[in-house]
Amino acid sequence: MDTEMVDRTVSQLVENRDRGRMFPNPEYQRGEVWTPGQQKKLIDSIFRGYQLPIFYLHNIRETFSDGGIVDRLEIIDGQQRVNALYRFVKGDFRLYEVDDSDAKFPTFLLDTEKYPCPWGGKDFHGIPEELQTKLLNTQLSVALITNATDNEIRDLFVRLQSGFPLNPQEKRDSLPGQFTDFILNLGGKPQLVGNPGHEFFTDILGMNPQTDRGRSRQLAAQIAVLYLERHKKGFGYFSDTNSRAIDEYYYTQLDFDASSQDCKRLRNILDKLATMFKDWKGPKLVAHNAIHLVLFVDSLLDDYTKTWENYLVNAQENFAKLHAEATLANKNGEENETWNMYSMRTRYGADSADNIRRRHEYYSSRMVEFLGTNLTPLDPKRAFNDLERQVIYWRDRGKCQVCSCNVKWVEAHIHHVIEHQAGGETIIGNGVLVHNKCHPRGQAAEDFAKHFVTGY
Repeated sequence: MDTEMVDRTVSQLVENRDRGRMFPNPEYQRGEVWTPGQQKKLIDSIFRGYQLPIFYLHNIRETFSDGGIVDRLEIIDGQQRVNALYRFVKGDFRLYEVDDSDAKFPTFLLDTEKYPCPWGGKDFHGIPEELQTKLLNTQLSVALITNATDNEIRDLFVRLQSGFPLNPQEKRDSLPGQFTDFILNLGGKPQLVGNPGHEFFTDILGMNPQTDRGRSRQLAAQIAVLYLERHKKGFGYFSDTNSRAIDEYYYTQLDFDASSQDCKRLRNILDKLATMFKDWKGPKLVAHNAIHLVLFVDSLLDDYTKTWENYLVNAQENFAKLHAEATLANKNGEENETWNMYSMRTRYGADSADNIRRRHEYYSSRMVEFLGTNLTPLDPKRAFNDLERQVIYWRDRGKCQVCSCNVKWVEAHIHHVIEHQAGGETIIGNGVLVHNKCHPRGQAAEDFAKHFVTGY
């Protein structure tokens, strides 16, 4: 078998297909399986200057008794692309408008001043003549196979199609953008330096990103999508987490900012859970445990004191017991609320937005029940108003209660003696005047509170 790399234009491929000189082999080729959206995206890619993959064509030379010779091209790989090109040039479909919700273009492409899209919404005959010419003259890379037997061609087809195909997550790992990097770092890909995976996935869930072919990264992506979309659209919003939904999210987030506050908060949640569950004695936590723990903790951070952190593991143990009892009850044919509301939904349609929402509603209600009095709401008022700030400023005689130096009004900060996140109220008696640079945080805040209250 001989292979030669050649260039062929879109016009040449369409002409060969039109004249019946190029065809798929029906013995092993699939029919037309691309969706209209995939076909539109292919043409859009060409107009944007994106390089298409190599086409593999088998040149079959036929010699007739009268001495005539005809070359015909059998498509080994590229049938769906050829069909899309042919159908568009024949005027069979219109391309996506750039703001079409079905297209799900990444955000940066919506800036049509920077990324013009004069072909949007048009079929081949509706685009400007110069764009028609550009498309027809686009050079495509072709591997032209000659002197090959039928068995060699079949073997090549199998190797191209299924030698060791990438799964959906492995394909996502190769996409550009910070969202890809964010998920690689969380879910882990040890083959890439600096991406061992977060301990929550590797230690608490017992996942092995070295060998699991992207399972840990897929779960990290599902959690991230659920978490980020809730922060964007409200805590009552839940996303689908099936393969198609995750693919679309990757594609629309090419301008993602992995240093955002939401991303830092998600890392903080995973850090907390990794610390809390390091001594977990039960069966390894699995995907649905991970999803609901992250979303539940996210709901607690801003509205409750930290007391719950000491009791979350016990609450999860109680819920795990409910889940196990529900599974056994179902096996025995017994009616069980937890099975109906939660456990069943981890098995059937587990990645649908509706099932995730229903599971989480039930999970949250039972976890709140298990935490009981250890779930203490924060004072809903977080910030001192202007009048309260003035009263505290003059009460403290304009002096910083940390360094004892004078504080200009424009530099005045009011510090909660007992921190808001520890249950401190936003009242004048719990506020003191400080410089911004002196504002105690973390352990310093705890030490300041002890000293302020006891004098030591």
